[in-house]
Amino acid sequence: ALSAVLADVEEYGCVDLHQRKHLKEATEYELAKYTEYGPLLCQISLATRNGDLTACICNVKTLMFAAFQQGGAWTNLLLQTFERRKRSPQSAYNLAVYTDEVVPGNVISHDNRRKCWAIYISIMEFGVKALAQEAAWLTVACQRSSTIAQVNAGIGQLVKQIIKHTFQSDGVDLEKGGFVLKSPQGSLHRLYLKLGCFVQDGAAHRAMFSIKGDSGTRCCLLCKNIISHRSSLVDEAGCEILVTDLVKESQLDLTNDKDIWSTVARLKANHTTMFLALYDFFEYTFQFLKIDSSLIVGPIYFHSPSGHQQISSYGSRQQG
Repeated sequence: ALSAVLADVEEYGCVDLHQRKHLKEATEYELAKYTEYGPLLCQISLATRNGDLTACICNVKTLMFAAFQQGGAWTNLLLQTFERRKRSPQSAYNLAVYTDEVVPGNVISHDNRRKCWAIYISIMEFGVKALAQEAAWLTVACQRSSTIAQVNAGIGQLVKQIIKHTFQSDGVDLEKGGFVLKSPQGSLHRLYLKLGCFVQDGAAHRAMFSIKGDSGTRCCLLCKNIISHRSSLVDEAGCEILVTDLVKESQLDLTNDKDIWSTVARLKANHTTMFLALYDFFEYTFQFLKIDSSLIVGPIYFHSPSGHQQISSYGSRQQG
């Protein structure tokens, strides 16, 4: 990249305005061009233990409009998908949300202050091969991990606010009404969109949903009868109980939506009435950690697939 910059300078000369503030002004000017569904960059408020802090995210609808109108790989990919898959309120496209921690600096540094949480979006209808390519994903937010560590429920609250801003901020039903994109040639295309899945590894899955995950006693939130074989729980005779090594799906007692929301409701109901130590044990029993402000609490867009599938099925396919 640096050699290309030097070659360009050698051929065309150095630009007159090249200081950091000039680059910042040029970037802000370019980003300000796109306001079709609100400003491209917007501010959201995140609750912390010491008050609220402000985070910057991309307006998903404006970002998609800008990326599509600009042309390039993402535009071509979406146009090919339009030709292959019909669009209607009955067959809305599925939004995929990918979260992960990234390290811009030295990965093995003992004090890596540049580590960030990055959030990307794409469309599941692109297909498996296309989703394996970097060009299929758009960056929605990037926040330092040290900042997210101060936020109640961590990355889960940030993802929650992005989903609410996308699907609940302006009263438009993106699944039933959709929104319009404009191609570089000027043709208009209406895109119907719904929340499809979350893509993440095990660590991001635990952090985003505020659950104990595979290190907990109940290592799979989707399965009622899967208890960690490392469990130290014993019965009166001293024999291990509540442990299992079941591996066949036919042996599993699966959780449903009602089970998940019932558990969350019980945790919320006891949050302000129980002693702190007892409530911590109560959370541990249900395999949730700190659910206050988390993705699983409060009004949030869970439409298709169902809530427990979003929490467990997609999360359990971590390495796919």
